[in-house]
Amino acid sequence: MQAWFAPFSAPATTDGPPAGRIEGLARALLLLAVFTVPFSTALMNLFIGLSLIVFILAIVATPALASPLRSPPALLALALLGMILLGCTWTIAPQDDLFNAVRKYTKLLVLPIALCLCWRAPRLSTRALRWSLAGCAVLATSVYLTALHAMPTSSLGWWRVGDASDPFVFRNHITIGILLSFAACASFLAATYPIERRLRLAAIARASISPLPILIGNGRTGYVGLFVGMFAVYLLRGRVTLLGSALVTAAMSSLFVGVYLLSPNFQTRTNELVREVTQRVEASPNGVRMSYMRVGALAVAERPLFGHGTGSFATLYQPEALRIWHGIRMSAVCATSRTANPCC
Repeated sequence: MQAWFAPFSAPATTDGPPAGRIEGLARALLLLAVFTVPFSTALMNLFIGLSLIVFILAIVATPALASPLRSPPALLALALLGMILLGCTWTIAPQDDLFNAVRKYTKLLVLPIALCLCWRAPRLSTRALRWSLAGCAVLATSVYLTALHAMPTSSLGWWRVGDASDPFVFRNHITIGILLSFAACASFLAATYPIERRLRLAAIARASISPLPILIGNGRTGYVGLFVGMFAVYLLRGRVTLLGSALVTAAMSSLFVGVYLLSPNFQTRTNELVREVTQRVEASPNGVRMSYMRVGALAVAERPLFGHGTGSFATLYQPEALRIWHGIRMSAVCATSRTANPCC
């Protein structure tokens, strides 16, 4: 784990200066892509695209760089991408949905690229994790600035900024919760290893600033991420026994109960979650998620072998979405009618 915070190092092997420079550029672009994931989709896509182009040039200069492409993880990623492209031949999705789906799934190419680059530079994976945590720190700091009304806005609309009652920036609540819960748990895990004092303090600082934006925001995915991540830290670093697992689960549950009692926002969001699930409120975030699962299960049952093709879920979900939207409109009309004529 000490390698998490190791200084930047030179490539492990190089086959001549030109190949080494091209390969180093591909690594730098990959690190920049990882760094920008938490706060910019446009920059992330730009750096991923550039890293793919430079990686191809690096393979031309150094064919041995492609050796890890025969590894099971790389072959699995390429096979999944091939299945997605094959699914385009019988899809029911319109052209725009199909294009968007293929564009998103081409990010599977990042895994083979990362494997090849890490094979020749063993410390690249730890550097990538460090850059990812740095990007999460940028996201957390931006959420704090939003809550304090100090986050600058973009006149061109390049990023959205919430307010004190709904502090979010760059990403939606779900993505913010996932990224910051990962950053908190990964930093806390790093602090449990024997590292220098200043590095441990830095890890503790990162672990401390990440959870609060989850608690003050309007998302709830981060709650689950924190709970699962904390238990994963115990499994990785603790002495795993049945009694120990029960005690750790009880301690984490007590911690969440304490936060529930002390945080009005956490309490409100949790109560809304319970109400949406128990009362099956369709026009709510969790109601929509439940309808996603229902429509998806029916689609799989209808065509279990080949499915409906790449990018087809939006088309399959459209009737359900129209039904829910019609119900929302009818409820609004009824509410307006009662307000205008209380005797009805």
